[in-house]
Amino acid sequence: MQLKEIFKKFVHIARENPNYLVALLDTNHCVTEASDENVCGEIISQDMDPARNRQFEIKINNQLEGYLWIHIHEQDNVIGMVSKLFYDSLRTRIAHELEQENSLEKLSLEDQLVNELVIKKSADSVYVRDLMNKLKLDDTIPRTAIYVLKNDVFDRQEVTNLKYRISDQNTFYSLINEHTLKIFKPQSKSKTNIDMRRDLMIFVSELVEWGLTNCYYAIGTPQYQVRLYVNSYSSCQWVMKNVVMVKDKPYFFTDHIFGYFCSRLDAGKLDNLFDYYYQKVINMDAEEMVEIAEVSTPM
Repeated sequence: MQLKEIFKKFVHIARENPNYLVALLDTNHCVTEASDENVCGEIISQDMDPARNRQFEIKINNQLEGYLWIHIHEQDNVIGMVSKLFYDSLRTRIAHELEQENSLEKLSLEDQLVNELVIKKSADSVYVRDLMNKLKLDDTIPRTAIYVLKNDVFDRQEVTNLKYRISDQNTFYSLINEHTLKIFKPQSKSKTNIDMRRDLMIFVSELVEWGLTNCYYAIGTPQYQVRLYVNSYSSCQWVMKNVVMVKDKPYFFTDHIFGYFCSRLDAGKLDNLFDYYYQKVINMDAEEMVEIAEVSTPM
């Protein structure tokens, strides 16, 4: 994280009040950035008149990165309060930038994990385990794939912001491309299939409420083993290709298992299997068929 860049975004607040000079000092108390560029490069003593000067430590991850110096040109009785407001404002901005940076770093690792699990033909189990450890993901719990397809392009900031909304730290996701979001949602081992289904429906409704609207949602098969997550992903793809879907509504692969198995059958083999009966029917005389139907009809 670049502290100087954060300060540049922050310093405009100070420029709104010309009576105050606000500066960023390095660990040697040298001015690196300031609301008045003329003081850049100066060394600022810690023993300056406290009635007109305040200095605050700037720490990031408990590491001293520098100091915030506030100087008032014309002395008044509110320097303590005003300088504290400046400091709190800068700390808030630093915390926000840190959170954004951490989220982007985590998303980058999740992109690598999803790519390894479902995009590559053969996943490297050691690499996958290492990524899951870095992300602090439990690899012993079952997960279900959720495939989110949007005709429009996903807003990347909106996708990043999901990190602040999804409370379950064992959920991970990635944008496969600008139209496709892939989410792996953990499931409780102790819950019934009905409970898991309800939880997934609630989760999808939350995604819609959070702004992922005008999307198609396919829910794959739950999988216990990490190496089988790709099968959950594949079942989502099947739903997307074979089921007529309505936007913002979840569609479960498990609701279409019969159709899935039928789609896997070889039509030619089915024709041969029932060819005898088929030939009997097509060669049957129409009048004979009518006669059989009338005899078979109960009085």
